[in-house]
Amino acid sequence: AKAFLKIGIKENDKAVIFLPNCKEFIYSFYGLARINAISVPLNTYLTTYELDKIFKDCAPKAIISTYALYKKKIVPKLDRNIIIVLVDEPLEDCGSNVFELKKLLAKGRTGKLPVFSASNSQIATINYTYRGLGEPLGAVLTHGNYHHGAIGYLRLTKVTTSQRILLVTPMSHIFTL
Repeated sequence: AKAFLKIGIKENDKAVIFLPNCKEFIYSFYGLARINAISVPLNTYLTTYELDKIFKDCAPKAIISTYALYKKKIVPKLDRNIIIVLVDEPLEDCGSNVFELKKLLAKGRTGKLPVFSASNSQIATINYTYRGLGEPLGAVLTHGNYHHGAIGYLRLTKVTTSQRILLVTPMSHIFTL
């Protein structure tokens, strides 16, 4: 979370998480939530046409991705200076606005975090779905939506603190959030 602040991502900034199933998705999602930034988790199977529409709609300040997805699907659609955070490959042929997640995690150990807001008014994510005509539509969820969803799940399943749950589903998009 502190590392994101250090590279210029702050409260209410939108950050696209364009990652396959990986632990970095979870790090990014919770790191952005902790600084009250808005996560925009996207499915890696989206086409460049769909990405273009989504990028124009949500105007992200940052994109978190892999090097392969960055080169294949993001670079062709960038028309402005967006912060890029890559989770894997070396950055030899990338610009000065591109950062490596591992190095950021090492940098992010110091500094002060803002007060976290789990309110019904603090936007947590914009989850893209479809209108029915193939055009992406952003559905806005607040931290309160996630909180109430978790409480509802606990009430429905009657899970106790002594139980553990294993949920085997993709982490790279909106279903498991």
